[in-house]
Amino acid sequence: FYFLLCAFSSVLPDIDMKKSKIHRTVVKFFVIVFIIFALVSKEWAEFWFFIALAVFFLWIFKSFRHRKFLHSVKFGILYSLSIGIISQVFTGEFLLPACASFLGFFSHLVLDRAV
Repeated sequence: FYFLLCAFSSVLPDIDMKKSKIHRTVVKFFVIVFIIFALVSKEWAEFWFFIALAVFFLWIFKSFRHRKFLHSVKFGILYSLSIGIISQVFTGEFLLPACASFLGFFSHLVLDRAV
């Protein structure tokens, strides 16, 4: 599990690169999920919430320029802490998932600078 988390985290900074596979896959996945949630919602407020979430998500991914915020140590720390907190809630483990995600993320930044 930690190896997969580290591997995913190592390609995550390229999510802001429009031609990368991770960008195309993640953006499509979340937009489709939000639209499905909107279609199965029972109230208009929920429907419009999920539609707005899909539009907001698309706007966020269109707004980031390559090698800016998503290629920063600041984002890596926020991302790793988020992974640790989510893992803490579901599995009771904080440190290993947070460290694995940061290691993968940071390795991407180091290799980008070395190349």
